[in-house]
Amino acid sequence: MDLNAQGFFSTDYPGGNVGYLEGDAATRERIAKDHVNYVQGLLYFLGNDSRVPQKLRDETNTWGLCKDEFTDNGHWPYALYVREGRRMISDYVMTQRDVQREIFKPDTVGMGSFVIDCHIVQRIVAEDGTVTDEGSFQDAPAKPYQIPYRSIVPKKAECDNLLVPVCLSASHIATCSLRMEPVYMALGQASGLSAAMAVKGNVAVQDVSVPALQAKLREQKAVLDLPNLVLGPASDQLAGVVVDDAHAEFTGSWVSSGYGAPVDDASHNDADSGKGRRPPVLSPSFPRRAGMRYASPTRLRPTVRRVSRWRSPTRAALPRYGWMNASRACMTRFLSAWEPSISRPTSLPLCR
Repeated sequence: MDLNAQGFFSTDYPGGNVGYLEGDAATRERIAKDHVNYVQGLLYFLGNDSRVPQKLRDETNTWGLCKDEFTDNGHWPYALYVREGRRMISDYVMTQRDVQREIFKPDTVGMGSFVIDCHIVQRIVAEDGTVTDEGSFQDAPAKPYQIPYRSIVPKKAECDNLLVPVCLSASHIATCSLRMEPVYMALGQASGLSAAMAVKGNVAVQDVSVPALQAKLREQKAVLDLPNLVLGPASDQLAGVVVDDAHAEFTGSWVSSGYGAPVDDASHNDADSGKGRRPPVLSPSFPRRAGMRYASPTRLRPTVRRVSRWRSPTRAALPRYGWMNASRACMTRFLSAWEPSISRPTSLPLCR
């Protein structure tokens, strides 16, 4: 059962972490106990409150802490899971672009590929009394990306004998993908080898030979690249104006997938739950008449059609089809065959 960041209330405790990173031992202990109290209270409420449906109460009461773990600490872990804290700023800071677009690095020492999974940053009470969660967004796909050596070593002027495989130089969004144990293991392996090479060669970690480090990592079967990686086209490298699912309005539950090398290596589908009843909506806005080409799904292979004189819509729905994929399903590619007349809006079915 995963109660982590599921819905408006979950075992996530937005705001409860404030003060932890800069706090002293007593402050951190207080915050840790507050988290235990919050999670225990949530589970007790779900299992005992009469306002909770009986079926959910019954299911909740079948759950429990693992009886053979942390037996000397009330079966709770000894420390909080600190998902993200202070990070180094080195000569190279990894950002969202490094996990979605510019994925190749000459000084690669490891790889990542997890989705950009951002949890709630804070919970806000508006002036009208309503509550909103800020900072979270639907999981965004990442490509398999290389992690540069430059991101795990500090600026040489600041420190020359430190390697940082966990709190590496990365933005908040990039960290949402980087923060996985396999990534930390890979970067830990690279850091350990680099440290040994720096000591043996009596050089700063910034001066360690990256090609020599990469050769040693490959000898140890580290994965630094994927030679057979097949990537879909990038929308910002296509001619004309591209309207992709990244710009769509979704209703209901949709999931992201990178299957089939789609445009920007991501597509959305409704997990066969909507049955076409909740079509996404694209809202392109074009002042002039244009040519248009689009791809529709036919056994996972695109069928490209061309409409030579099409009047631009203000909104376009995808009727009765569960998949939305920029290259293999419902991409619209608006060509630059502009004409001077202003067209009236009309609807456009993007998939058939």
